[in-house]
Formats: sequence, C-alpha cells, structure tokens
Amino acid sequence: MIGIDRNLRNITISTWDGSIMYKTGKLYSIKENSMHVRASFRRNDRRVKNRFFTQRRNRQSRRIQQFLHKISKDIVQRAVQSKSIIILEDLKGIRNCIKKEMAKETSTEEN
Repeated sequence: MIGIDRNLRNITISTWDGSIMYKTGKLYSIKENSMHVRASFRRNDRRVKNRFFTQRRNRQSRRIQQFLHKISKDIVQRAVQSKSIIILEDLKGIRNCIKKEMAKETSTEEN
C-alpha cells in the first residue's frame, strides 16, 4: 500500500519502506512570479492587456499542471514497481472532528 497525504507545502507518500516528501513550494513561487509579471504590465490598451493576461494565466496553468503531473507520475510509477495500491486520505467531516477536539481541549484546560 502507498498512502498519500496532501498538505499546502508538500505531498507525502508513505510505504512499508519509508516516507517520501515532494515539496510543492515551487507552485507558490510560480504563482507569485506570474502575479509580479502581470502587475508590471503598464500599457493602457485593454485588448493587449487582456491578451497578455490570458497568455500569462495559461503559462502559469501549464507550468503548475506539468509540475503536478511529474509528481503524480512518479507516485504511480512507484506503485507499479512495488505492485501496491494507492490510498488517499479521507477528509470528509474533518472540520467537525477538529471543532470537537478543540472543544475537548478547552474544556479540559478550564477544569
């Protein structure tokens, strides 16, 4: 089995052999760079500006898609090599669980 945990800054997979962490901080730098380039646009022509923004948005989207594709391809390749199944985390109802845990902690701290 291969378990996958997705976080904001990384994707972690756990196998019987150990854990592997894929850093996804580059996705934020791609987004920030695209925002910086768009903010630097100075021309006052709406048609040119819209075309420029569309090109930047498409480029950002393709770069992010390629980055995530490389990660997912590597994970699937590892699963095929080890003849494993891939298990994703189930986050259904996580907010309610966290609220209950927070309520328990505050009630025990008051006592």
